[in-house]
Amino acid sequence: MFLLIIAFTILASFIFKKVIWFISENDLDVNLNLQKGDKKFILLVYFIFISMFFYKYKLSIVFAFYYITIVYLIITAYIDFKTRYIYTIINVFFGISSFLFLMYLISINVDIRDSIEGLFLTVIISVLFSKLKVWNWGDTEMFIVIAPIIATGGSIYILFNFFISMILSSIAAIINFILKGFKMQSRQAFAPYIAISSLIILFIK
Repeated sequence: MFLLIIAFTILASFIFKKVIWFISENDLDVNLNLQKGDKKFILLVYFIFISMFFYKYKLSIVFAFYYITIVYLIITAYIDFKTRYIYTIINVFFGISSFLFLMYLISINVDIRDSIEGLFLTVIISVLFSKLKVWNWGDTEMFIVIAPIIATGGSIYILFNFFISMILSSIAAIINFILKGFKMQSRQAFAPYIAISSLIILFIK
Protein backbone atom coordinates (compact mmCIF):
# COMPACT_ATOMS: atom_id res chain seq x y z
CA MET A 1 0.00 0.00 0.00
CA PHE A 2 2.78 2.42 0.93
CA LEU A 3 4.58 1.77 -2.36
CA LEU A 4 1.38 2.58 -4.26
CA ILE A 5 1.06 5.87 -2.40
CA ILE A 6 4.68 6.70 -3.25
CA ALA A 7 4.07 5.81 -6.91
CA PHE A 8 0.93 7.97 -7.08
CA THR A 9 2.78 10.82 -5.38
CA ILE A 10 5.67 10.67 -7.85
CA LEU A 11 3.22 10.57 -10.77
CA ALA A 12 1.31 13.57 -9.42
CA SER A 13 4.56 15.49 -8.97
CA PHE A 14 5.63 14.57 -12.51
CA ILE A 15 2.32 15.83 -13.96
CA PHE A 16 2.65 19.00 -11.88
CA LYS A 17 6.14 19.71 -13.22
CA LYS A 18 5.11 19.07 -16.82
CA VAL A 19 2.15 21.44 -16.56
CA ILE A 20 4.31 24.13 -14.99
CA TRP A 21 6.96 23.62 -17.69
CA PHE A 22 4.35 23.80 -20.47
CA ILE A 23 2.92 27.06 -19.13
CA SER A 24 6.38 28.58 -18.65
CA GLU A 25 7.32 27.69 -22.22
CA ASN A 26 4.12 29.00 -23.79
CA ASP A 27 3.27 32.02 -21.65
CA LEU A 28 6.27 34.34 -21.63
CA ASP A 29 4.46 36.81 -19.36
CA VAL A 30 4.75 34.52 -16.33
CA ASN A 31 7.70 33.19 -14.38
CA LEU A 32 7.00 29.76 -12.97
CA ASN A 33 10.52 28.46 -12.52
CA LEU A 34 10.30 25.82 -9.83
CA GLN A 35 12.76 26.28 -6.99
CA LYS A 36 14.16 23.28 -5.11
CA GLY A 37 12.14 24.23 -2.03
CA ASP A 38 8.94 24.46 -4.11
CA LYS A 39 9.48 20.97 -5.52
CA LYS A 40 9.93 19.45 -2.07
CA PHE A 41 6.90 21.29 -0.70
CA ILE A 42 4.65 20.21 -3.57
CA LEU A 43 5.86 16.61 -3.23
CA LEU A 44 5.03 16.68 0.48
CA VAL A 45 1.58 18.18 -0.10
CA TYR A 46 0.76 15.55 -2.71
CA PHE A 47 2.01 12.77 -0.42
CA ILE A 48 -0.16 13.96 2.48
CA PHE A 49 -3.40 14.31 0.54
CA ILE A 50 -2.92 11.21 -1.60
CA SER A 51 -2.21 9.19 1.56
CA MET A 52 -5.36 10.50 3.24
CA PHE A 53 -7.62 9.69 0.31
CA PHE A 54 -5.95 6.36 -0.47
CA TYR A 55 -6.39 5.08 3.08
CA LYS A 56 -10.04 6.14 3.02
CA TYR A 57 -11.07 4.95 -0.47
CA LYS A 58 -8.41 2.31 -1.20
CA LEU A 59 -7.60 1.52 -4.84
CA SER A 60 -10.99 2.27 -6.38
CA ILE A 61 -12.63 4.25 -9.15
CA VAL A 62 -13.71 6.88 -6.62
CA PHE A 63 -10.09 7.25 -5.50
CA ALA A 64 -9.05 7.63 -9.14
CA PHE A 65 -11.40 10.59 -9.61
CA TYR A 66 -10.33 12.11 -6.30
CA TYR A 67 -6.70 11.61 -7.30
CA ILE A 68 -7.28 13.62 -10.47
CA THR A 69 -9.02 16.23 -8.33
CA ILE A 70 -6.04 16.47 -5.97
CA VAL A 71 -3.62 16.88 -8.87
CA TYR A 72 -5.79 19.57 -10.46
CA LEU A 73 -6.42 21.56 -7.28
CA ILE A 74 -2.76 21.74 -6.27
CA ILE A 75 -1.61 22.70 -9.77
CA THR A 76 -4.20 25.46 -10.00
CA ALA A 77 -3.54 26.68 -6.46
CA TYR A 78 0.21 26.89 -7.07
CA ILE A 79 -0.14 28.73 -10.38
CA ASP A 80 -2.59 31.24 -8.91
CA PHE A 81 -0.37 31.78 -5.86
CA LYS A 82 2.64 32.51 -8.08
CA THR A 83 0.96 34.46 -10.88
CA ARG A 84 -2.45 35.63 -9.61
CA TYR A 85 -3.90 33.92 -12.67
CA ILE A 86 -5.97 30.79 -13.35
CA TYR A 87 -5.77 29.15 -16.77
CA THR A 88 -9.11 28.28 -18.36
CA ILE A 89 -7.59 25.38 -20.31
CA ILE A 90 -6.70 23.60 -17.05
CA ASN A 91 -10.23 24.13 -15.75
CA VAL A 92 -11.65 22.73 -18.99
CA PHE A 93 -9.57 19.56 -18.71
CA PHE A 94 -10.73 19.03 -15.15
CA GLY A 95 -14.30 19.87 -16.14
CA ILE A 96 -14.15 16.83 -18.43
CA SER A 97 -13.12 14.73 -15.43
CA SER A 98 -16.09 16.08 -13.43
CA PHE A 99 -18.42 15.16 -16.28
CA LEU A 100 -16.98 11.64 -16.42
CA PHE A 101 -17.44 11.37 -12.65
CA LEU A 102 -21.15 12.10 -13.09
CA MET A 103 -21.35 9.50 -15.86
CA TYR A 104 -19.73 6.98 -13.51
CA LEU A 105 -22.31 7.74 -10.81
CA ILE A 106 -25.10 7.24 -13.31
CA SER A 107 -23.58 3.92 -14.39
CA ILE A 108 -23.75 2.59 -10.82
CA ASN A 109 -27.30 3.93 -10.36
CA VAL A 110 -26.41 6.77 -8.00
CA ASP A 111 -28.83 9.71 -7.90
CA ILE A 112 -26.95 12.73 -9.25
CA ARG A 113 -29.63 15.32 -8.50
CA ASP A 114 -27.51 16.74 -5.66
CA SER A 115 -24.60 17.22 -8.06
CA ILE A 116 -26.81 18.94 -10.64
CA GLU A 117 -28.42 21.16 -8.01
CA GLY A 118 -24.98 21.94 -6.61
CA LEU A 119 -23.71 22.87 -10.05
CA PHE A 120 -26.58 25.32 -10.65
CA LEU A 121 -26.17 26.77 -7.16
CA THR A 122 -22.46 27.23 -7.78
CA VAL A 123 -23.02 28.97 -11.12
CA ILE A 124 -25.48 31.42 -9.55
CA ILE A 125 -23.39 32.25 -6.47
CA SER A 126 -19.94 32.26 -8.06
CA VAL A 127 -20.98 34.35 -11.06
CA LEU A 128 -22.72 36.84 -8.76
CA PHE A 129 -19.66 37.13 -6.52
CA SER A 130 -17.45 37.50 -9.58
CA LYS A 131 -19.61 40.38 -10.80
CA LEU A 132 -19.30 41.96 -7.34
CA LYS A 133 -15.48 41.64 -7.62
CA VAL A 134 -15.25 39.35 -4.58
CA TRP A 135 -13.06 37.11 -6.76
CA ASN A 136 -12.06 36.87 -10.41
CA TRP A 137 -13.54 34.81 -13.22
CA GLY A 138 -10.87 32.14 -12.97
CA ASP A 139 -11.98 31.43 -9.39
CA THR A 140 -15.56 31.18 -10.62
CA GLU A 141 -14.51 28.59 -13.21
CA MET A 142 -12.70 26.66 -10.49
CA PHE A 143 -15.76 26.60 -8.24
CA ILE A 144 -17.95 25.47 -11.15
CA VAL A 145 -15.79 22.57 -12.38
CA ILE A 146 -15.32 21.20 -8.84
CA ALA A 147 -19.02 21.57 -7.96
CA PRO A 148 -20.36 18.23 -9.31
CA ILE A 149 -17.85 16.33 -7.16
CA ILE A 150 -18.23 18.52 -4.07
CA ALA A 151 -22.04 18.31 -4.18
CA THR A 152 -22.31 14.51 -4.15
CA GLY A 153 -24.16 13.66 -0.97
CA GLY A 154 -25.80 17.07 -0.68
CA SER A 155 -25.71 20.44 -2.39
CA ILE A 156 -25.20 21.98 1.08
CA TYR A 157 -21.51 21.12 0.64
CA ILE A 158 -21.38 23.80 -2.04
CA LEU A 159 -22.25 26.43 0.54
CA PHE A 160 -19.66 24.97 2.90
CA ASN A 161 -17.05 25.27 0.16
CA PHE A 162 -17.81 28.93 -0.43
CA PHE A 163 -17.85 29.65 3.30
CA ILE A 164 -14.67 27.78 4.25
CA SER A 165 -12.64 29.15 1.34
CA MET A 166 -13.69 32.72 2.17
CA ILE A 167 -12.90 32.23 5.87
CA LEU A 168 -9.45 30.84 5.02
CA SER A 169 -8.81 33.72 2.63
CA SER A 170 -9.84 36.26 5.28
CA ILE A 171 -7.59 34.68 7.91
CA ALA A 172 -4.66 34.69 5.47
CA ALA A 173 -5.32 38.35 4.61
CA ILE A 174 -5.35 39.31 8.29
CA ILE A 175 -2.10 37.43 8.95
CA ASN A 176 -0.52 39.03 5.89
CA PHE A 177 -1.61 42.47 7.08
CA ILE A 178 -0.16 41.90 10.55
CA LEU A 179 3.16 40.61 9.21
CA LYS A 180 3.68 42.81 6.18
CA GLY A 181 1.21 45.66 6.44
CA PHE A 182 -1.19 46.77 3.72
CA LYS A 183 0.12 46.60 0.16
CA MET A 184 -1.82 47.37 -2.98
CA GLN A 185 -1.77 44.55 -5.55
CA SER A 186 -4.00 43.30 -8.33
CA ARG A 187 -5.67 40.72 -6.13
CA GLN A 188 -5.02 38.10 -3.51
CA ALA A 189 -4.63 34.57 -4.82
CA PHE A 190 -7.90 32.79 -3.97
CA ALA A 191 -7.38 29.39 -5.63
CA PRO A 192 -5.23 28.02 -2.75
CA TYR A 193 -8.15 28.51 -0.37
CA ILE A 194 -10.62 26.93 -2.79
CA ALA A 195 -8.25 23.98 -3.06
CA ILE A 196 -7.82 23.54 0.70
CA SER A 197 -11.55 23.92 1.34
CA SER A 198 -12.48 21.47 -1.43
CA LEU A 199 -10.03 18.82 -0.23
CA ILE A 200 -11.25 19.14 3.37
CA ILE A 201 -14.87 18.72 2.30
CA LEU A 202 -14.15 15.80 -0.03
CA PHE A 203 -12.27 13.98 2.72
CA ILE A 204 -14.73 14.45 5.59
CA LYS A 205 -18.06 14.08 3.79
